[in-house]
Amino acid sequence: PLDHRSDLFSVGMVLYEMLTGVNFYADENEFNQMERVKKVDLELPTKLNPKVHPDLERVLMKALHVDVHQRYPRTLDFADALGEYAERDEKRFSDADMKQFMASAFSSDLDEELRRMKEIMSVRWPSPGGPPVVPDAPEEDELELGDDLVEIEEKPVAVPPPAKAPRKTKQMLMLATLGLIVLLIVLMIVVMR
Repeated sequence: PLDHRSDLFSVGMVLYEMLTGVNFYADENEFNQMERVKKVDLELPTKLNPKVHPDLERVLMKALHVDVHQRYPRTLDFADALGEYAERDEKRFSDADMKQFMASAFSSDLDEELRRMKEIMSVRWPSPGGPPVVPDAPEEDELELGDDLVEIEEKPVAVPPPAKAPRKTKQMLMLATLGLIVLLIVLMIVVMR
């Protein structure tokens, strides 16, 4: 059945691929991919990567169990099992270790995000609800337009403020997503040591 356990399976597959380096969906034939998913035809992570701890393998393989009723019933149960494994593991690293890892792993992404943020911050809004003014816009002769494009008369457009999602829901979703990503990164670091 396609329910929340399918999402847990997908998260488990991401962790499986991170730990083993094997792309489960690499088969060119989509039919074969679907058959492999239905059968959960996986090699044990410890066979593909001897650095994977057997306890972590047990947690992961429960999330990837062929019988959906044998998988974790809730996302929180899966997260708790991963957290318990991480707590039992004697390899620890500090916040400084995490900061150093994140800075080295995502330095190019961080530089690009900072550049984009500066670009966004350079947009001036002359009046509330007025159109944005972007500095240093390319001249018309610098633009490369295809022959199939039609020129459109430019008119200022009032840009409405973005609709806001309920603050609490948005925060909870962001925290849950961030927590899962951090947990996967932490487990990856622990296993690779």
